[in-house]
Amino acid sequence: MTSESSFNDSTDNESEAETPKKKKRGVRNIHLYKKEKQKSQRLLGQSYVSTSTERLVPAKSNSNSDCLCKRNCTQQFSTEEKQQLIATVQNAKIQKNVTALSYILLYVFCVHDLKTNSADFYTYHEGEAKRGPDEVCSLLWKTIQNMDPSVKELHVFSDACGGQNRNNTLIRFFLTLVAKNRFEKIYQYFPVRGHSFLQCDRNFGTAKRLIRRRDRIYVPNEYNNLISAAKIRGFSVKPVSSNEILDFKNSWQQCFKKTCKSLDKTTTFKISQYRSFEYSSSHKGYLTCSEFIDGFVKATFLLQKPSTIPKIPETLAYVTKIPINEKKMNDIKKIIQYIPDEFKDFYNLILTWPTTRSESEEE
Repeated sequence: MTSESSFNDSTDNESEAETPKKKKRGVRNIHLYKKEKQKSQRLLGQSYVSTSTERLVPAKSNSNSDCLCKRNCTQQFSTEEKQQLIATVQNAKIQKNVTALSYILLYVFCVHDLKTNSADFYTYHEGEAKRGPDEVCSLLWKTIQNMDPSVKELHVFSDACGGQNRNNTLIRFFLTLVAKNRFEKIYQYFPVRGHSFLQCDRNFGTAKRLIRRRDRIYVPNEYNNLISAAKIRGFSVKPVSSNEILDFKNSWQQCFKKTCKSLDKTTTFKISQYRSFEYSSSHKGYLTCSEFIDGFVKATFLLQKPSTIPKIPETLAYVTKIPINEKKMNDIKKIIQYIPDEFKDFYNLILTWPTTRSESEEE
């Protein structure tokens, strides 16, 4: 509860100064700071007193001043157009800390084919899917389905991110592929961090060079067009929806063990200990591991349960839309009036998404 002090109308109290209210602990009145007032006046083009020199800075003028630019910009626009342009710029500046607002994440997954020197980019925003093993296995399965069926040996290079590439789900996915005789051999490698640079990283660097040249990007489709144009040949961009992500994570337990002893009974299977995995259709269900790429010391594990037939899951990983944090929704509502009309349909659709208060992202 709060209380207000009242003063009598007697002459004694009129001479006394009102006692200032004590500042509430932990509350910052930023809008009352001198620098913040000066900043607001400066962005609006109004006159203000500099906090450093204490001099009066005059207001910005929209008069036709001589332009030193070779293009003679001031002569190409009428007075009304100039005022409209200046007002647009000032209104954009007034949006306080727009870059600090929460934004919708766009996930980009890249698969590079070293044989054809081509790359497939899969893009989706955080409301469609996450970035876990279900997404990695589903997108790899889409790529494999488009491969030449005569290809029977597969070499996979990736980073050792546990939430995406180096996990039980992806290993069981590869075991399923050789069990279905899609491949005769699969070799999976996790290069040493700091001593390697994957081709997918180069592809992302090529795309980013073109993306950085754009001042504003509003919707995922603009990113897709920029990635496609980053390289004349070889970059293919495919948008992904939630109905394309299969539930690999909850399906492999029916046919595979989580851990077991090696065939010589000396080692227990732990993914984090190994950087090279070998799968073979001639030894279905068996996984050969090595601590180093092309290492001499190897351990073999039987991960498939007896009398089971692995298969690719058909159930979807996400039955409903993935909720988006409500803070992001509120930030979209604040800036949607400044988004061009041609892109508002995307954000109006996003605003219909379910929301959550959780800020932690599951992987």
